[in-house]
Amino acid sequence: MARDRRSHVRKQEALSAAPVPVDASSNLPLAKNRSAPHPCLVEIVRLLARQTAKADVAAQRANDSED
Repeated sequence: MARDRRSHVRKQEALSAAPVPVDASSNLPLAKNRSAPHPCLVEIVRLLARQTAKADVAAQRANDSED
């Protein structure tokens, strides 16, 4: 329950965040662009990492059960 509440708060914070202003640095390649990432992008990366980790654990468990 508490985890759901924290997740909801994070999503609300990401939705309420102001968009990153566009300036000259936005034309730089990503490796050289030092501006902070948008909170929504951070949330998406975290979700993808979580999904990948779950898939890796499931694959490992499947391999362990076959042995």
